[in-house]
Amino acid sequence: MRVYETSASYFAEPDPSGFACRICNDNFHSGGAERSREPAGVIQAGRQSVVGKYSRRACGDCRKSQSVWRGAQRRPAGLGTRESANADWHALCRLPEIHLVKMPGGDRTQLTFFLIARTAGTLARRATTYFTKDIGGGEWFQIYRYDIANGNVTLLTDGKSTQYRRSFAHNDNRIAYSSTRRTGQDTDIWVMDPTNPKSDKMLLQLEGGGWDVADWSPDNKNCWLLREFLPNQSYLWLADVATGEKKLLTPKTGGEEVAYGGGTFSKDGKGFYTTTDRESEFQRLAYFDLTTMKPTYLTTDIKWDVDDVTLSDDGKLLAFVTNEDGISKVYLMNTASGKYHPVCRPAYGTGWGTEFHKNNRDLGFVVTSARSTSDVYSLDVVSSKVERWTSSETGGLNTAAFAEPQLIKWQSFDGKTISGFLYMPGRNQVSRQAAGDGQHSWRPGGAIPSWISGKK
Repeated sequence: MRVYETSASYFAEPDPSGFACRICNDNFHSGGAERSREPAGVIQAGRQSVVGKYSRRACGDCRKSQSVWRGAQRRPAGLGTRESANADWHALCRLPEIHLVKMPGGDRTQLTFFLIARTAGTLARRATTYFTKDIGGGEWFQIYRYDIANGNVTLLTDGKSTQYRRSFAHNDNRIAYSSTRRTGQDTDIWVMDPTNPKSDKMLLQLEGGGWDVADWSPDNKNCWLLREFLPNQSYLWLADVATGEKKLLTPKTGGEEVAYGGGTFSKDGKGFYTTTDRESEFQRLAYFDLTTMKPTYLTTDIKWDVDDVTLSDDGKLLAFVTNEDGISKVYLMNTASGKYHPVCRPAYGTGWGTEFHKNNRDLGFVVTSARSTSDVYSLDVVSSKVERWTSSETGGLNTAAFAEPQLIKWQSFDGKTISGFLYMPGRNQVSRQAAGDGQHSWRPGGAIPSWISGKK
C-alpha cells in the first residue's frame, strides 16, 4: 500500500501487486475476488473531500478472525448536536462513523465514510457538524467540518499535530481548542471560526500538556481552562479571550492534592459548576463564585463520585451523573433552589455524556450495560419518559443470553464494606469482580451525546 502526502493531503491507493487489507493493512493477492465497494478518500486542509476511485477489502485472516470474534464487531452509538431553538430534533450518532437517526428506534443514515480512522467528540452547529478524526489509530486527531446539506467534509486543522477538547462560544461561530501544533508536545490554546479556517490563531502559548478548554463564559469574553497533571491533581484557570492573559482560579493550598473535573459556567456568568474532591473523599458537585472563589458544595449528602455535569440552555436545570456502587444514577437539580432528585438509573449499567437539547426539556445520555453496547437514550424532564434511540449491533451475538451482574457486598479483613459484581454465566461458572481498586471503580458494561434539530 502506498500513501501520498502533499500539503496535509492523504491518499490511499492499493498496491498494484494486490490489495491492502482494510483491517490489518497488510498487502495480499485477491485471486480474482471482487473488490469491496468501500471507497478510499482524499481530505485536504481547508478543502472539501474527494472520493477516490480505489477500494479495499479484508484479507482472509481478518475475515476468519472476525467470524470467530463477532463480539469485536459491535458498533456502539453516541450522540452529536446541532444548535437550534426548534423543539423537533434528530440524533446525530458517532459509531465511529457519523450517522443520523430521525426518531427513537429509527434507522441510522450514515453520513461519513472513512477508512481505518476513528471519529470522536461530535459537535454540531446549525447546518454543520464538527468532529475529530485520526488516521489508522495514530491518535493525531484533527478537526473536521461536515456540511449537512451537501455532505462535504473539510479538514480545519494542520493535519499533523494533535487537537484535543473543543468548546464552542455561545451564539457565536468561534471554537476554542487545545493543540500540540507549536512544538509537538506543549498543548496551546487556539481559537478559530470554523466557517473560515484561515481565522485560526493561537490564544495562549502554554508549557506542558494536559490543557483543555472546559467552557466559554456566557458573554464569550473568557474561556475556562482545565490543567490536569495527575488523576488526583488538576487546576482551573480563566483566560481573557481579548488579551490572552490567564489567571489561576484554584491555587494549591497546603499539602492537599485536589482534582477538578469539567463543568459549565452558570447562566449569569458570575460563577461556574464543576466537580472536585476538595475537602472530601468523593468528587462532589460544587459551585464557585468567581468574585470570592469560595466553593458551595451541592451534593455533600451523596457519598459517591459525581462524574458528569451539564446545564440546560436557560440555566434553570442542572443534570449530573453519579457512580453509586459502580452503577450510574442520573439526577436533575433546580439551580435556583439547589434541590435535586434522581430521575433515571440504568439497570446495572454506566450512564454518561449527558447533554440538554435547546428546548430545555429533552436530556440526552449514553448507556452501556452487560447486554448492550453504548446506546443513546433521551429523557423528557417534564414527563419523565425515557426513550431509546439506538440499538447498536453486537456482531450477531444474542445478547439476551449474556449474564447480567448482581451487585453484592462483603466485609474486608479490616471491617470495611466492599461492593462488587457477581456474574454467573452458566452452570458451575462463577465470576466475581470487585467494584474498585482504591482509586477507580470497575463498572459493568461509546459516543458523546448532543442534539441535532430537524423536523420529524
